[in-house]
Amino acid sequence: MLHYFTNTLKKSLQQCGVDSSMYSGHSFRRGGATFALNCGVPRHYIKLQGDWLSNAYEHHLDTLLQYKMIAINKKS
Repeated sequence: MLHYFTNTLKKSLQQCGVDSSMYSGHSFRRGGATFALNCGVPRHYIKLQGDWLSNAYEHHLDTLLQYKMIAINKKS
């Protein structure tokens, strides 16, 4: 199934004039994990869904800028 997805993705990108060598199925791991996090999905569910065996998945998570600013501006 992943092979079909990757081939379809590359063909679609080429049809749009985009260099498909810059993308793979893995390109969606970070984006999918970040999207789930920003939708409020608990981190342990993101880990399960992404089939990560370690906590390395947390390096793939990009929190929204607004949440980063809240954390920066928090006063102790």
